[in-house]
Amino acid sequence: MIGKVMVGKGFAGCISYCLEDKKIKNRVNRDEHMVKNRAEILQHNLCFGDKKNLCSQFNDVRKLNPKQSRPVMHTTLSLAPGERLDRPQFLEIV
Repeated sequence: MIGKVMVGKGFAGCISYCLEDKKIKNRVNRDEHMVKNRAEILQHNLCFGDKKNLCSQFNDVRKLNPKQSRPVMHTTLSLAPGERLDRPQFLEIV
């Protein structure tokens, strides 16, 4: 398993990256296709709604500490090819 942690300034980009489908361009024949359901939210705490609602809620919390310049932290866990974990195993790791 490979973990990657990224920090940033804006919530909209992170939420879009995580929740929206992504166009992938094939390098060989230049075809484009959509990758759907490429991420799953495993756990959340008192946040809900669509992209706009989530950004609004996150920004409300951001205002509690105006000195914080990079309030976004996004962690990605990628499994090795062929590796499988069920939801309870993932939650334990998270």
